[in-house]
Amino acid sequence: MGEDWAVRTLLAGMAGRNGHPAVVALSDAERECCSYAELARRAQALASGLRAAGAQPGERAVLIGPNGIDWITVYLGLMAAGLIAVPLDHLSQAGEIERIVQAAPPRWVFASADHLDALRRIVPSVCIRLIGSDEGAGVADWRTLLAADPAELPEVDATAPAVLLQTSGTTGPPKLFYLTARHLGANVVPLAAAGLAKSDDRLVLPLPLHHIYPQVIGLLTALTVGATIVLPAAVTGPALVSALRAERATGVIGVPRLYEALLEGLEDAIGRRSRLVRKLYGLALSAATAARRRFGWSIGGVLFGRVRRRLSPDLRLLVSGGARLDPAVAWRLAALGFDVRSGYGLAETASTHTANVPGRDRIGSEGQPFQGGEVRIDEPDADGIGEVLLRGPNVFDGYLDAERTGEAFTADGWFRTGDLGRLDAGFLTVTGRVKETIVLGGGKKVSPEDLEKLYARSPFIAELAILESAGRLVGLVRVDAAAVAAEGFTHADGTVRVALADAARTLPSYQHLAGFALVREPLPRTRLGKVRRFLLPELYRRARAGIATAPARPVAAPEALIREPRAAAAWRLLQERYATRLTGVDDFLALDLGVDSLEWINLSLELERRLGIDLTATSLGGIVSVRGLLDAVGRAPAGARIAPAEAGPWLRPAPPWQRAVARLLRALNRLLVRALFQLRVDGLEHLPRRGPFVIACNHLSYLDAFVIAAALPSDVLRQAHWGAAERTLPAPTRLRWLYVALNIFPLEEAASAIGLAGARRALDGGEVMVLFPEAWRSPDGRLQPFLPGIGHIVAGTDIPIVPARLDGTFEALPRYRRWPRLVPLRLRFGPPLSPTELATRGQGETPAQRIADGLHRAVAALEAGSGESKDD
Repeated sequence: MGEDWAVRTLLAGMAGRNGHPAVVALSDAERECCSYAELARRAQALASGLRAAGAQPGERAVLIGPNGIDWITVYLGLMAAGLIAVPLDHLSQAGEIERIVQAAPPRWVFASADHLDALRRIVPSVCIRLIGSDEGAGVADWRTLLAADPAELPEVDATAPAVLLQTSGTTGPPKLFYLTARHLGANVVPLAAAGLAKSDDRLVLPLPLHHIYPQVIGLLTALTVGATIVLPAAVTGPALVSALRAERATGVIGVPRLYEALLEGLEDAIGRRSRLVRKLYGLALSAATAARRRFGWSIGGVLFGRVRRRLSPDLRLLVSGGARLDPAVAWRLAALGFDVRSGYGLAETASTHTANVPGRDRIGSEGQPFQGGEVRIDEPDADGIGEVLLRGPNVFDGYLDAERTGEAFTADGWFRTGDLGRLDAGFLTVTGRVKETIVLGGGKKVSPEDLEKLYARSPFIAELAILESAGRLVGLVRVDAAAVAAEGFTHADGTVRVALADAARTLPSYQHLAGFALVREPLPRTRLGKVRRFLLPELYRRARAGIATAPARPVAAPEALIREPRAAAAWRLLQERYATRLTGVDDFLALDLGVDSLEWINLSLELERRLGIDLTATSLGGIVSVRGLLDAVGRAPAGARIAPAEAGPWLRPAPPWQRAVARLLRALNRLLVRALFQLRVDGLEHLPRRGPFVIACNHLSYLDAFVIAAALPSDVLRQAHWGAAERTLPAPTRLRWLYVALNIFPLEEAASAIGLAGARRALDGGEVMVLFPEAWRSPDGRLQPFLPGIGHIVAGTDIPIVPARLDGTFEALPRYRRWPRLVPLRLRFGPPLSPTELATRGQGETPAQRIADGLHRAVAALEAGSGESKDD
């Protein structure tokens, strides 16, 4: 199948479609359209001109540049002339281009202007022609090769190399290999015959054309059936949606990540509607899914017409390739009424080998071979999973490296894909990669790609990759800094730790992550979105060691943002103070520059000293980015001192009737906690009877404060003040009088100066502070690192700190439960320690960090099971 297919015959068919649009290229400035007849004429003229210029069949021609009509024309012209097209990634660096060119020297080069300097150095003796709309000094445009009177094109050997490609490089350095016209045609011809797309379709193609998947599916197959190819102005979401709407697209040739993003965009829009609309959407989606699963009925087009029109009124076909489409995503898209088509293949199989084609499809699988190919599972395990082996007319003949070729094929000629999968009634399901599968102690096997989807569900995680380190699973995490800041959190590591532990709650223990490292730069991926896993171990090592991975680059601020002199002075201060961290105005102060609670105060004082402005602690608490800080500085009133951090009305004395209500609630809490949870308290003799002192306890549950309040002696309880995140307090504005009566005040990360000032004010007044230095409720019951805020509160004083440890509240009410279990609880107090003693025991760069670390050690040492029970 495909033996008679050739670009020469493709061009002949294209010429017969006359003025029907073949390619529409969109840009910010214009819309360029090329008809089938014109595209065929240009490609034939180029092929004829190349032959006239002395080009010989089998010569290699590099093609590098952005998607466009020029790129497509040159690609078709090269293969029509019998040359070997060598398409390279437009984003390739000079070193990567040089590696490929040295392995397979070209005779011709067609390149966009931004690659000319590098190519002149790499291939100084090769004829270079310019493609694209830019001008290149001293380089002739590719159109100078067009023959004025194209001659009849000779036939090209279908078994001769037509295109030189490289593997994606997810598990190691890319490997080079050839595909012939026969390999390409083995997929193009049956896909065109399957009826997935027709001549009246308008297919948006946002993928880089140097990849074989968009070449075969999005270009050659689309041109074979006569569809119109739409090239969006960019691969961003807005540009893609604009192309879909402007061209009334009927289909998209994409990758799974693209469809996941589209689906998230649609569902986010629904999420912003009323509760009734959200409920109706969920019910309709469930009904449409059930109808499709049970009866094969597609009712989503009727139920979700308005939702789908947000993308394009005519959009029906979604083709996915390049990676495995998550079955859950496929089912949701199908329930919306889209015709979802996915398949499986590699570059070595001309992009595809199995597919879900009309009449032979199963959502959630990769389909069946459709071109006379075969699939075999090698050495399947008890679940039928083994390495996927392929054989068929589309499978390549081997790599340029003969040794690699020998490793890639079995003795009887089957291609080893390196993928794991199983067969069910002829339908293939891919479950992972052989080389990517992590084998742990005891023989447990883990597919990192599947786990990554589970762990990365948190809105605070932008990207996550899982790897093995020292025999354990670990993760590389890029934080969604905007999402973290929007919730008022400033400690990215704590946010991520809780998110990962929440995700691990339903997983077996061997799939839990033993650690993670944060990275600022996007994870290394191929252009189709696959993680380049062989690069992860070194990236993880560097991240754990604190070695920057981002390249040094000049830091500049937008002129409009620093036009105001004080904003410009503040920018210079930030450049001085955070020279090794600052990368731009969109940096987050806490996550990127490390501005913690004490640094907020130091920074504000320095701004006051230099600029003489008035920035209250409250206003600083609402600023999360450099941009926000510069804007606030530019708008701040001049001449006044920065107002000292105050806890405002939260610490005012409560009137007698409110104090009476508080006494009643404390007594009721004591009665309920002790009766329901069989509370046992050890070490009460360690508590001083009068303040000032601090009680610092581990944080397991929302029950913690209630349990401590039920355990404290009455005279201590009356003096106790409690720091709490204001966002966790029910109706904090309406119930402020009650919180004041109960001595509760806000202790927020984003407005930490207020919390620190409130705590110091209470202690200076001889009161008692109850603090949870972890800030977060533990996601797994284990003790978490202590934040340095408690060290800032007591540093430079002789205020004693009483370490305390709770056991049982995590089992009673973990963060994922709504109602508590009635289980026995235990609270143990240790001997009070001075800040000096704690700093001596702890480690850290600053006194506050050493105090927090020393306190962490003291709480960890309060193991359950020792000590005598005492009551007050």
